[in-house]
Amino acid sequence: MYTPAVIINYEIMMRNLREIQELCNERGVKLRPHFKAHKTPYLADIQRQLGAIGFTTAKLAEAELLVEEGFKDILIAYPIVSEENVKRLKEISGKVKISTIIDSLEGAKILSQGFANQTLDVLIKIDTGLNRCGLKPSSEDIFNFVKEVLKLKNLNLKGLLTHGGHSYKAKSIEEIKLIAETEGKTLLNLKEFLEMKGIMIDEISVGSTPTLRHLLEIPQITEVRPGNYIFNDYTQVSLNTTTINNCALKVRSTVISRGNGKFIIDAGSKTLGLDKGTHGNEIIKGYGKILEYPEAEIVALSEEHGIVKSPMLPKIGEKITIIPNHSCVVMNLAPFVYLEKEGKYILLENKGSRLNF
Repeated sequence: MYTPAVIINYEIMMRNLREIQELCNERGVKLRPHFKAHKTPYLADIQRQLGAIGFTTAKLAEAELLVEEGFKDILIAYPIVSEENVKRLKEISGKVKISTIIDSLEGAKILSQGFANQTLDVLIKIDTGLNRCGLKPSSEDIFNFVKEVLKLKNLNLKGLLTHGGHSYKAKSIEEIKLIAETEGKTLLNLKEFLEMKGIMIDEISVGSTPTLRHLLEIPQITEVRPGNYIFNDYTQVSLNTTTINNCALKVRSTVISRGNGKFIIDAGSKTLGLDKGTHGNEIIKGYGKILEYPEAEIVALSEEHGIVKSPMLPKIGEKITIIPNHSCVVMNLAPFVYLEKEGKYILLENKGSRLNF
């Protein structure tokens, strides 16, 4: 096996997928996984077979790939506001069930104009604390926004959506639970207010991997959209939302040099990425956890090299195993991956790694 190599342990991955699918089934909540977590149609098909009702994407290109691969229900959870991208969206909407988000009247009007003689399902993006996209959850402001959206032709208001990504900055499980409760209850309170005004809201779509289990305890949530749960990573371990035993994605690397108190590996930023956490929160020391040398720290990355400080030095040529900080980034960078199944390695093309628009 060439290194650096991205390896997915099939048994751990399937355990992760089945556990969450079963939790969703027990609570009657739809599971719509985020495709960007792996960007691999082969893995998406496994999720579909287990019971996922559709997929979430962050890019039109990801949605286009899923359409090409025969997937039929896609939510693009990203504002589409250019005429060029609206044309792309309309083209695939004629083939499959498509929905997207809005958080501005300007964006809604562009979608409405682009979907002449056709209807597009939209969800209103609500900012429940991440402070990225989305409208602030003021009941009257959301009501006024909805009234304007309902005047537009060609748009069907499907529901409300949020992403509690600020859970990645939490300092404790208790804080993650509070973020989840706020995430879910904010949308449900808006739903109740709008329905008192005569506006029905069918979908309450929420989710991030850290908040997932807590969100599933909230009645009336209709849909969850986790991504990272398929693999987990060292960020999830650091948040105490899982353990290393549940990390399905690993990077195999070779020790290529060593010196005084350090050794060099052939996995750099083009393999591991530069994240020390997620959403700008650096909660981790180093750029991944080396299983064979738990006291070691990957202190620096160049494109093709990793510099590791360690009290114990491996031999040159030795193979090491790394749990990456952010598995989504690793999958985005990897043109192919190895699926480790029953002691054998199956090479998988990662078609989604080519999608950069």
